[in-house]
Amino acid sequence: MRHTLLGDGKKWKGMGQSYGGFCLLTYLSFFPDSLDGVIITGGVACVKRHIEDNYRLTYQKVLEKNNAYYRHYPEDEKRVQDIVKHLLDNEVILPSGVRLSPRRFQALGLSFGAEGGFERIHYLVEKAFIDGPNGPEIAYDFLSEVEQMHSFDTNPIFCILHESIYAEGYATQWAAERLRREFPWVEVDSNQRFHFTGEMISPTMLDDFAHLAPLKQCAEILAQKSDWGPLYDLEQLSRNKVPISAISYYEDMYVPIELSRETALHIPNFYQWVTNEWEHDGIGHDGAKILKRLLDKLSAPRL
Repeated sequence: MRHTLLGDGKKWKGMGQSYGGFCLLTYLSFFPDSLDGVIITGGVACVKRHIEDNYRLTYQKVLEKNNAYYRHYPEDEKRVQDIVKHLLDNEVILPSGVRLSPRRFQALGLSFGAEGGFERIHYLVEKAFIDGPNGPEIAYDFLSEVEQMHSFDTNPIFCILHESIYAEGYATQWAAERLRREFPWVEVDSNQRFHFTGEMISPTMLDDFAHLAPLKQCAEILAQKSDWGPLYDLEQLSRNKVPISAISYYEDMYVPIELSRETALHIPNFYQWVTNEWEHDGIGHDGAKILKRLLDKLSAPRL
């Protein structure tokens, strides 16, 4: 693409949001001579850590988001518990024909890492029940919105390949699900506060989402695959000469600031702007302001 658009020998700048930033760190590792600048928004990857290190931190971030959500909307704690109890005691069917399991409901916490995520869940649970002929029942518009809030059915690669973005020559083996047992607060129990999860992909999703079911065997093969190629060249990154300008979000639920900071300190010519002004999707809400600063800093990177 670069050769076609620019001609031989011409360099270009790369910009990556979230996983796009991960890709650019790979690009910097193996083809640094093709780049004359890099901008990363919310995607400074944990290049020196194992996938389990990442998930131990992201589980903590998710707990912090849950606590903040219930501080914002304390009345939702009972509403959410009532929904979970109903899902545990009844078979509730989504418009697509699959059961709405407590685990699928729990995965709605993926929204907590984006701007307005608390409000989206709040207004959803507020309308969960209607009065039916035999008492309270789950409203159809609630079920319809639950289905629309996840993109796994229409974007299946997100589920089956997500953990591989951390797989530096080893099998991920459903890392988020394996580590789940280390965090008892995340278990589904109608007698305790219910906590939503975040960007934690689980093999249960292959049953909970109608259009993922045919990919169950494929997903398992990928989870057990151990011969992934290298994602990063730490030695090359440690002598980087390409100017990098990045924004990292202090309260990012998906890309922990602690690991982003570690990466930024490993790489020379790396300007990192750390802020809590936005969530992970800040570029979509205040892109002009963010990009102006990052472009300005790109011409004068910190050594």
